[in-house]
Parts: sequence; structure tokens; C-alpha cells
Amino acid sequence: MEQGLHDKPEVSGIAWNNAEHTSVAATVDGKRLASIPKGHRLWDLVMEAINSGGKASPFVDTSPTPEELGARRRDAERQAVAMTAMSIVAPVIANAMELPDSALAELADAVPDYFDDWKAGTAYTAGNRLWHGDALYVVMQGVTAQAHQPPGAVGMLAIYRPVNASPSADGTLERPIPFVYGMDTDKGKFYSFEGGVWESLLDGRPCVWNPGPDLPTVWRLWKGEGQ
Repeated sequence: MEQGLHDKPEVSGIAWNNAEHTSVAATVDGKRLASIPKGHRLWDLVMEAINSGGKASPFVDTSPTPEELGARRRDAERQAVAMTAMSIVAPVIANAMELPDSALAELADAVPDYFDDWKAGTAYTAGNRLWHGDALYVVMQGVTAQAHQPPGAVGMLAIYRPVNASPSADGTLERPIPFVYGMDTDKGKFYSFEGGVWESLLDGRPCVWNPGPDLPTVWRLWKGEGQ
């Protein structure tokens, strides 16, 4: 039966658009209206539907906080700086064996996809950087990657050496470097491992001793608990 001239439109799917309840979204006669502000010709109709027992979904504020906006802005600025720098020095960075770990970590953090994931069958040259799992590695000598000899495997430190990929970690007591078995360590710098912060008592090239109390000539515990 066709709707009469004086039949009321059907209202459903009501949801508040703000905390002040001055705008609402609703479906009126099958048409979804994203915003019906107070004073709109349909406002009273929607309010009547609510007052008659119609349910209105509460307003949920999904807008970013000032802190989130600031973090997004800083991330965008960092990305812009990193991309500009890469366009100039990328060919050198990709293969520079003498690149400091701190600069390497900054690049890996700013543009994670810049370094490829390790892949069996790929030919790598000395100085290439690549990801395997959650660790970043530098290729120490030319190699064609073998599936049974990935980075981190026993006996592969002469080919793949893990490096620090955390730009906020500078080896101080407050910002220790996450220790990865086989990475190079520096005497006097601090490394985090399994809940503890340890001072390296020697230069490891590479370091093949996990931090722990059973190696008092290699590691000194400063914070947390050791193994």
C-alpha cells in the first residue's frame, strides 16, 4: 500500500554525532542521513522517535588526541627528512661497511622497508643490510643465500652479523642496546637482555656470550635480573 500524504516517515538507526547532542545521524524512510543538525526540518521527527522509545547510539569520540597528533606530525617530519637524505646518499648507505650502528638504526627505523628481507637464493655482497625475523644484519662477505644457512644459524656469524636496529638505544645505562647473539659489542657500553641491563667488560668482535652471571669477566649486571 502506498504511503499516505500524512503518514510519518520511518526513522531508524539513530546515532549521536557529538557529545553535545546537537547533531544526529539516522535512516529516514530507508535513506541514510549522516548529519541532521539541530534546527533541520527532520530534527523534531528524529527527537520524537527517540522520545517514543527509539534507541540512539551514544557518541564515540574517535578523533586523535593532541599527543597523537603531535606524534603523527613528528613521524611525518622524520619520514620526510629520511626520504630526502636517502635520495642523496642511498647508494653509499646501502653498501658502506663503516656506517655507524647509530646511523644504521636511524635509517632502519625511519624507513623499515628500505632494507630487504633475507631470501634464500639471493646473491648478497659485503655491506648489504637485510632483515631476518626481527633482527637486522650486515653481510660480512659476498654470499649466495642458502635456505639451510640463514642469518642467526650456527656458524654463520662470519657471513651475517646482527647489528643494533633501535635508534633510541645508544649504549648508555639509561638507553641500553638490545643484545642479539653474535652482534659486535663495545667495552663500557650497556646492553639489555632478558630483563637485565649489563655492561660489556670487553670488545666482542663478535660477542658469542649471552649476558649472564656465569661470565663475570665478560658482563657486569647493573639493573634487573640475570639468567
